[in-house]
Amino acid sequence: MNAFLVLLSLAATARHDVSLSPARTDSIAKDSIYSLAVDPTAHPNDAVVWLLDEGVYRIEADGRASRTIRQVVQILKPAGAFPYREQQFSYDPLHQRLTINRMRVVRPNGEIVSAQPSQVQESDVPAAMSTPTYTGLKVKRMSLSGLDSGTILDYSVTTEDFKPFMDGDFFVTWRVTPSVLVLRSNLVVDVPEGMNPRIAENALNFQRKEQKAGGRKTYTWATSNVPRVRGEPFTPDSISPAMTVTVSPPFDWRAIGKWYIGIARNGYAITPLVRDKIASVVSSARTRDDSIKAIHRWVAQDIRYVAIELGRGGYVPRSADTVVRTGFGDCKDKTMLFLAALRQIGVTGYPVLLNAFGVGQIKSPALEQFNHMIAAVQRGNSYEFADMTAGSYPLGLLPHSEQGKLGVLVREGDAEELRLPAPATGESQADYSIAGELSEEGIFNGTYLEMHKGSDAAFLRQIFSNAPDSMMRASLPRAIAGSYFEGADGDSLRAFDGKDFSAPVRISLRITNGKPVTHAANLLLFTNPIRPMTSLARLAAELERGPKRTMPIDVAKLAPPTVTHIEVKIKLPAGWTATLPKNEKISGPLGNYETVYSQTGRDLFLSRTISGSTGILPPERINEVLAWFKAVGSDDSKLIVLQKQ
Repeated sequence: MNAFLVLLSLAATARHDVSLSPARTDSIAKDSIYSLAVDPTAHPNDAVVWLLDEGVYRIEADGRASRTIRQVVQILKPAGAFPYREQQFSYDPLHQRLTINRMRVVRPNGEIVSAQPSQVQESDVPAAMSTPTYTGLKVKRMSLSGLDSGTILDYSVTTEDFKPFMDGDFFVTWRVTPSVLVLRSNLVVDVPEGMNPRIAENALNFQRKEQKAGGRKTYTWATSNVPRVRGEPFTPDSISPAMTVTVSPPFDWRAIGKWYIGIARNGYAITPLVRDKIASVVSSARTRDDSIKAIHRWVAQDIRYVAIELGRGGYVPRSADTVVRTGFGDCKDKTMLFLAALRQIGVTGYPVLLNAFGVGQIKSPALEQFNHMIAAVQRGNSYEFADMTAGSYPLGLLPHSEQGKLGVLVREGDAEELRLPAPATGESQADYSIAGELSEEGIFNGTYLEMHKGSDAAFLRQIFSNAPDSMMRASLPRAIAGSYFEGADGDSLRAFDGKDFSAPVRISLRITNGKPVTHAANLLLFTNPIRPMTSLARLAAELERGPKRTMPIDVAKLAPPTVTHIEVKIKLPAGWTATLPKNEKISGPLGNYETVYSQTGRDLFLSRTISGSTGILPPERINEVLAWFKAVGSDDSKLIVLQKQ
């Protein structure tokens, strides 16, 4: 994963601690919340119940804030205790003060089982070796004892953010309906009376309360007996039945880009060392476009990804000189080096702030929602985008997770909110071709060719970013050949240079000794190498057995907008004929499906083409989706009968 603003991303999703408040070891007065404890026999399908889920936030105009999270969890079954016995809290000591107010295990009558964790250890967050990210975060691990069915975990954690990264920035996100039953949910947000924060509420079935007193304004969201939310498959990411609340500053997304202008400005500076390196990179280029592509390939593929998120390093890119000297950098380091190099050859480009997986709350602008940076290269009145951490994607093509998502472009004196481009249907293509001859003994020998275009090509580019070694040359052809023909062997792999964006994305190999023919009495049964998609019929049946559809349907999650074509050409022995399945051509809300079977002389031809689509369908069109699934899944031509004349 790419890293940008990792400090806040981690801090926001974890519970934090720097000290433990003194704990009592005797019995305590029965907390009124404990009286909500349920009878486990009345909840046979629940492992836990949250008696209380509470967050109290106090926010200042400059972004300083404190939040106290309290959860009271009743354990109903032994399996429910397992995920709660080990607790982990992380914090940034340069920006936060965090305290665990309470961490105890009790019985419903208030009897203390354990007054505090039995084991506590604090350490630095380790840097992963695969995608190394170095941060200043600390992590405190805790082990609880005595937590089992029949007990209650009661903890309270306070986090004080005393040094916000951006003046006036904060982000409160609250899920009223988690995946478990909640008996009491309570969110309180306290702000200065003159502040009018952005408030976004989703699917609430109750009203918030507002109160003013002592120069402060308090918003309260309180409800009880919160039902579980059961999601529905293939629902758009932007639509959720969950009850949620987000509170963010009154500014818009552009304000974050404007804040970043001063940081980005210093990132364009280069030194003689960097200038000389750029000159070397573009030395063989004949045109400006050649130079742009050469710089892109250098930064995207030769500068290693390593994130240094120490202090303000979560936001401020290291200098181009440092990145070139060390040979590594994270998304913001690589992006700013790329843009600085472009400016050296007279090409204008700008950084774009975004979330690598899409902003979760579009209506709530907040710095914390950004965790990534890419580049926008100006092309006349438009832009060409590049993710410098995605080394297998050519200039102008973004990873699927970023396509169509919100971003903020940072110019020298202004910022622009925009939507990143999404490819048109059919932009991504995958073609598979098998050709060869079947012997009188029913043995197949032939060739295999695979080609990809668009976003679909990135995976194969990554695999062949380095020349295949002897093990890959032996195992990959064998695996591919065996996936089409029983007992087949494969060899003679021919690949491409995955780092060369001008090289067609294609591989080929030889298939030998495939055994697709089975003898059954006087018949010869040929196993169709184009496997039928009968699993779709089973999926349709499963969806029909489920509850009535209530949520919209994201078409791309069912049939991605990729055109996939596979064809098989086999020369049969003289005098052999095939009893061919019927051709199918199916169109529907999810796209198009077509199979073609034919024989001309000795040549047997089989093909299938699937082209997916995009869009959002209302829930009442689920029957059309199921009909498409059933029609495609009913094409079950697993075997083709061959006859000798």
